[in-house]
Amino acid sequence: MKYPFCLIFTLCLISIFTCSNDDVTDVAPDMKCDESVQIIPEGFYSSEPIEHTVNGITIEEDCLNATIGGSGCDGSTWVIELIDSGDIAESFPPRRSLKFRFINDEECDAVVETDVSFDITELRLEDGNEILLKVQGFDQRLSYKY
Repeated sequence: MKYPFCLIFTLCLISIFTCSNDDVTDVAPDMKCDESVQIIPEGFYSSEPIEHTVNGITIEEDCLNATIGGSGCDGSTWVIELIDSGDIAESFPPRRSLKFRFINDEECDAVVETDVSFDITELRLEDGNEILLKVQGFDQRLSYKY
């Protein structure tokens, strides 16, 4: 009678310590976009110089994808940030104003471009499911539906 109990107890311990936790993950999902949008105070927003061209923008799911051009060697050292003025125009749908902060320390005369994407989920508003985005240097208004 003693041996079956020991056997059952041992099997229970083995099953407890060998259970896998493969289905549970504490790691955040990979971001689909390169960067996040930054919301900054109006005074800083208006003081950003324009030293680049916006050659194209699309919105795919929660990412704003842009092709940015400027003078440089190859664009590999550029720092490009998407910033929001923080102001929300009361239109229907509401409108937000964005621009790129472009830092370029390259001293070449070639004209190059690079692609970058930004997670724009922080631009969402609680009272709705769509906003219009006006990006300085890009003629079209973009509809972001969420």
